[in-house]
Amino acid sequence: NMGDPRTGAVHVGSGNAVPWNCYPNGTVNAIAVIGSQVWVGGMFTELEFIPRSHLGVVALADDEVLALNPGADGIVRSLLVVGGTIYAGFYNTSSGAGYGLYTALPTLPITWTLAADADVQNVQISLIRSAGARLFVATYTSPNVNALYFDNGANFDPVTGVPAASSVIDVESFGGSFWILAGSSLYNAALPG
Repeated sequence: NMGDPRTGAVHVGSGNAVPWNCYPNGTVNAIAVIGSQVWVGGMFTELEFIPRSHLGVVALADDEVLALNPGADGIVRSLLVVGGTIYAGFYNTSSGAGYGLYTALPTLPITWTLAADADVQNVQISLIRSAGARLFVATYTSPNVNALYFDNGANFDPVTGVPAASSVIDVESFGGSFWILAGSSLYNAALPG
């Protein structure tokens, strides 16, 4: 039906839609693939009529919801998998930690850990990207207060030169520089180290 929430898939080679759907009862904001699993995050409480609080795991082959229940407490806005670690931005009510960047391993039981750096705590995470062997995290605390941070190996440092009023949409690396799409503008940044 037109207007029904759907999660779809597109074949990379042909560009055609494929019949893959996990039937969320709300909006899907992010997906991440781990082997044969697709992690789906967003603003929903069910996948295929099975209770899943904003985050669920679906089989890549047949779009069946798996028994693995990651248990995000709040709306998931961004997901990323790097080296077997899942990064997610959501609000965690069960731990009392609130908004922030959380990490977990995809094994039972799923245990979410809030990132230790205060720059990515108590803020909503709008984007998590890996570019040029760096982890980038975009945050916002209100519509015109946005920030972009990169993981320097010990903690997160701010990326300078991106206006706070601009929401970060994407980050890519090319030729030793990082390109940041924020608002409707493209910024170039060289990071230390």
